[in-house]
Amino acid sequence: TSSWDSTTDVLNRLKILAVMVLVATAASCATANATPDAPPGGGAVVTPVALDTAAAGSLAQATRPNEPLQILFDWSLQDREAKFGGKGVVRMQAPYRARLDLFVGPDIEVLRAALLEGTVDVVHGGPGVPIPPVEFLWSVLGVFRAPGNATMSGLTREGNGLSLSFTEGTAKWRFVSDGATLRSAEWRADDGGRRTVELTGPFRFGRPSKAVFRDWREFRELVLTVTSVEKVEPFGPETWNVANR
Repeated sequence: TSSWDSTTDVLNRLKILAVMVLVATAASCATANATPDAPPGGGAVVTPVALDTAAAGSLAQATRPNEPLQILFDWSLQDREAKFGGKGVVRMQAPYRARLDLFVGPDIEVLRAALLEGTVDVVHGGPGVPIPPVEFLWSVLGVFRAPGNATMSGLTREGNGLSLSFTEGTAKWRFVSDGATLRSAEWRADDGGRRTVELTGPFRFGRPSKAVFRDWREFRELVLTVTSVEKVEPFGPETWNVANR
């Protein structure tokens, strides 16, 4: 584990705001050439079924934010050169509102971000930080949102779950669910890079207890481990203004 001289050093390493990995937590580490965890259903036969856009709508409804929640978690980020981490908090509620605050050490805040419907607002992101699509960021919270400009291109049944595929130009998406919860997401971007999110339970208030984000080309892994999930009173509008503390 490296020792950092300044907050700027940390920000430069928090390169992908999948750091917006707002909820949940992480799973065991894996090497960059490893095979992702199997989707729900284990080694079940994958059966193509007729495209049904209602399936996407049903999954979106089942996983959308509902009760106002406050989620506390530990996080760690590892890339080619170093590993470091800290603590964080996520606040989320309907309709599609979530805020992330990340800390290194007891009081050094390195990032504040808000997801509001289909937009993302970031403070302390650092220069040149690439922001993944909002739909991919939501998936880290266990929330499925179909890519806005993509076309549904595939629907397969895997055991008791479904796999939904989308395409947008040369970019490709794949979301796997067990019918009630989102279990994994994969985004292959126009640059050819592959990013994945894997979610595991137990699920509380519909949110996963574990999540891990990987950028396979950049050899980067972000792991979050939830320490507390609590239903709270609704948050005021000032919560979603990340320009303010």
